Amino acid sequence: MTKRQYAHFTGVALLILALLLPLGVVSVPQVAEAAFNPFGVADTKVISAKALTDHECDDSEWHFVITQVADEASAPASIEVHWADGSVETLPLDKFTGGTAHYSTTLHLDSQVVSATATIYASWSGQFNLSHGPCPSTPTPTATATKTATNTPTATPTSTATNTPTATPTSTAANTPTATPTSTATNTPTATPTSTATNTPTATPTSTAANTPTATPTSTATNTPTATPTKPIGTDPAPTPTATPTHTATATRTPTATPECPGIVPDPYETDNSGAQAKPIPVDGSPQSHNFHHKHDVDWIRFNATAGNEYVIETFGLFGGVDTVIALYGPDMTLLATNDDADGKASKIVFTAPATGVYFVKIYAKNVHLLQCNNGYRVRVTQFAPQGLCACVDWITFLSNRDGNWELYRMDIAGNNVIRLTNDAGVDMAPARSADGSWIAFQSNRAGAWNIYRIGAFGQDLLQLTANAGNNTDPVWTADCGSSQIAFQSDRDGNWEIYIMDENGNGQTRLTYDPAADEDPFWSPDGFHVIFQSNRNGNWDLYRVDITGTDLVQLTSERSDETDPVYSPDGRYIAFRSNREGQWNVYVMPAEGGAAVKVSGAGNNLNAVWSPDSRYLAYQSDRNGRNDIYVAEIASGTEVRVTDHPAADEAPAWDCNSSRVVFQSKRDENWNLYLVDITGKGTPVRLTSHPRIDAYPMWNPGEEDASRMGLGVLLGNR
Repeated sequence: MTKRQYAHFTGVALLILALLLPLGVVSVPQVAEAAFNPFGVADTKVISAKALTDHECDDSEWHFVITQVADEASAPASIEVHWADGSVETLPLDKFTGGTAHYSTTLHLDSQVVSATATIYASWSGQFNLSHGPCPSTPTPTATATKTATNTPTATPTSTATNTPTATPTSTAANTPTATPTSTATNTPTATPTSTATNTPTATPTSTAANTPTATPTSTATNTPTATPTKPIGTDPAPTPTATPTHTATATRTPTATPECPGIVPDPYETDNSGAQAKPIPVDGSPQSHNFHHKHDVDWIRFNATAGNEYVIETFGLFGGVDTVIALYGPDMTLLATNDDADGKASKIVFTAPATGVYFVKIYAKNVHLLQCNNGYRVRVTQFAPQGLCACVDWITFLSNRDGNWELYRMDIAGNNVIRLTNDAGVDMAPARSADGSWIAFQSNRAGAWNIYRIGAFGQDLLQLTANAGNNTDPVWTADCGSSQIAFQSDRDGNWEIYIMDENGNGQTRLTYDPAADEDPFWSPDGFHVIFQSNRNGNWDLYRVDITGTDLVQLTSERSDETDPVYSPDGRYIAFRSNREGQWNVYVMPAEGGAAVKVSGAGNNLNAVWSPDSRYLAYQSDRNGRNDIYVAEIASGTEVRVTDHPAADEAPAWDCNSSRVVFQSKRDENWNLYLVDITGKGTPVRLTSHPRIDAYPMWNPGEEDASRMGLGVLLGNR
């Protein structure tokens, strides 16, 4: 998959920057994201955990604490832990209570912690400890006799050997009394000097000791190792030692796997809990579905990258309390970038591979306490070939009734070599060009209802793409070069909804489901989302949906109307028109939604189109009593009046170099097409001179929206 070239803004004004910076999307420099530090980047220090060998024993998890932290925002977002088996994990902040930050994991319970480090503000003076975790297994303690019994057995026992067992709720070992953690086993010789002492096996938590006669055969034993003499006692009845162990055996608890959500099924990519276990993922945008089957589950994926190619790694389709964090690692496992919230709670990293090799991505839940048992997310990696492979076309499409009805035509940028593309008694309008310039999709009522057709760039190979009882209008192609999908709107199910289909009309998929109208689709440059307008809340607002139809996001929520959304070619912003201040004005907001900035001046401002380099918006405005063409530079906020004529100038479209716009004008009695420099200092050049109407030019972007607002309204399809 390839993509249009991304361009960077220059001369950014501070006010516009503050409002329009993209929210959360990481565009890599190849450096790790710094931990949050409220005291400045320079005032940090690296701290190491203590108590790595004398912590409390708990086989169910590893748990670290950092105490005396000023507040949750000051706590390290994660710690890095190294285990003896060579594993390295980044543990996110689990919770923050009473000035203490907690980090835990259920991974590597059969290993031991070698080190744990974190970065924190320099004035911190608390403790960083391993609070509890599995303890190393120890050999069975050996009872060491403190004295040797004499060869004079007592005919009458002074006491009966007692083993004071501690009853446990888990199991009863038959005939195997054991020393409890709270008392010292005292084996007093009995009145039967001829009995043979046996080699008493040590009771383990996983087996039942049998055939071990004891002084009290009915006692209940705990799962505690039994103190034994320093050597087996022989068959000789004398001497009979009295074993007085100096060490009290401590019970080692058997870990019991108690799932937080009984019955939850791990995703099919498990086990993928480390870089060494990372599962491969293709780079064609094919998604994988994962879940977090316990609160400390992490997922790793890996993919092959080619130096110089751009890659987008993103999570989407989150549910069940999932809030993902993703971390990108290079072939040498160097951390390159991390991202938390690029799109709500989803994550996204965009980077250009510095070298060819295998790259790794770690995905984990940010707020594990919010996870529900039924949870999940999807992840995909998309490769974009080096930019600039899809050349800008050197011809203009337009509508004309010069042959008696509305048809599609094309001409070169000098106004020569006019070619009629369609030829039918019906109305053909609303053209959209494929990114590579091979095809034009358009809507036509030639068969009665409005349907979408496709035709070659020179008028060849006409193909009807939709055919059903409803109307199908407003086609728009995906923006990436070699694109093969078309978004459109259809009322086939009773009201206007958003659909997508392949370039040949196959795979028609409904993306939206609402009794209200969903209209005017426009693709995101990466081809993964479609934005549109909907009046499902009583007024027109902007929404975004992914190509599976499962991830719907409302982007605006004003009481006014917001319509006609268009992505900037670099994917960073969305332009739209709104009447929130009374008249229609052009606004720009970050692609993920958020605060919008008005870029147009007074009057009604319509038909906004982005320049190919994403620096400018061109639109028409009636602020002087008639429509003229204006251009606004987004970074600086400056607006230039490009045309100034008593007649109307409307419907701008851009050239390939972002330096000129083509537009329709009635300055010579009837509507014709003109080309003008955006500085406003040049004289417009007339491109067509036909006595009938030539209007609604399409050059850049590859979708013509003006006819849908003008001619479409007149014809009742918009």
